[in-house]
Amino acid sequence: MRILRTGEKGGFFSLKGLLFLYAFTVPLSKSISAILMAIVATFTVLGALKDYKRRFAPFLSDGLFWVLAIFTAIYILGLINTEDLRRGFKVCKNISIVLGTYLVLALRFRRPEEGEELLRWFVAGVVVLDLIALGKFLGLYGGSAFKLPCSVVMNSLWFGNVSALSLYTSLLLFHRSLSGGAREALPWALASLVNLMGLVLSTSRGAWVAAVLVTLIIMIPLFWRVYLGKVFALLFLVGLLLFYVHPFSRAKFSRTFEDVRAFFEKGKVSSSVGARLGMWKLCYNILKDHSVFGAGTGDYIVEVKRRTEEHWAFLRRYNQPHSIYFHSMAMHGLVGLGSLLLVFVFVIRESLREIGEGGLRRLLGLVALAVALHYMVAGVSETVLKIHVLVTIFGMVLGCCFGHRVWRGAKDA
Repeated sequence: MRILRTGEKGGFFSLKGLLFLYAFTVPLSKSISAILMAIVATFTVLGALKDYKRRFAPFLSDGLFWVLAIFTAIYILGLINTEDLRRGFKVCKNISIVLGTYLVLALRFRRPEEGEELLRWFVAGVVVLDLIALGKFLGLYGGSAFKLPCSVVMNSLWFGNVSALSLYTSLLLFHRSLSGGAREALPWALASLVNLMGLVLSTSRGAWVAAVLVTLIIMIPLFWRVYLGKVFALLFLVGLLLFYVHPFSRAKFSRTFEDVRAFFEKGKVSSSVGARLGMWKLCYNILKDHSVFGAGTGDYIVEVKRRTEEHWAFLRRYNQPHSIYFHSMAMHGLVGLGSLLLVFVFVIRESLREIGEGGLRRLLGLVALAVALHYMVAGVSETVLKIHVLVTIFGMVLGCCFGHRVWRGAKDA
């Protein structure tokens, strides 16, 4: 079986072919991927409008669609309280990508095989991104060799999370392909190694912690059932130990505890960790003043400027608090935080249901579960649902893993 396919006649000149190119370019170019999705979305929606009763009716009974719609609506309704409307509209535009991408993919996909194929193209794109990063780290171009963190195409924190999301997908594709023999499994094993390399080069602590937890919760129990999986689990645990005792990683995590102590003892916010703690405290203060509905969509910066002075003015340089939970609390209060948690709870619930179905749907359920857990954990210290590439990937994964279910039991248009 070929690793990558175009899926239908016409190849890359078909709408489905453009979708594959979109998935491939998501980690490599915001502009190109956005243009490709705009083309696909335009033709898909226009085609669906010709028979809108049959094409859109199945979404009325799709729980995930309504959960995402409610989540997006809270951002839009938050504009009522917004002082900075320009920034508020920008935030709404960004978060609506999740719902929009899910809707487009669900309109186009009828079979789980189509979602799996799109995920394969996404992994291929991230592998290219990680190889570019390796070249930069080795000094083949663009600066000094062996310099960390390795920032390539995007911020190193985003780069680490993108590599981690691709790592889960490639590992699960590798596990599924083991039954097909070494020839089919080897490309995904290599892709996993390249993705792991990208994750390490990013030096993103949030992505590291999330990746370790997802591996311990999902990957090791899954792989432990096969011989090669036991080898994988052993290598992972050994690698984790070596990584922990390495001077670089030990120094990075020890600075974390030092920064925490400096914040609580002296109120220092000039470090990476100290700044996060300072921003989270500000978000808590915003929540106390705007408990139910928050300060308004996009007004985080407005509120921070009001609440900072002297050395805390340092926090004004950040346009978000590096936490999806505190960001949601500040902008939309308890209502916003509740809608965010509802999205994750619903995705996890639906993932477990898909896993129980077995076969290819089990694979897609595992991918969705791994991605959801990563966003939940990494989102503690990174605003992963504000970053365009990570918002796009979240919507794409939901569409790939759950889009085909919209048509289960419905008459195909």
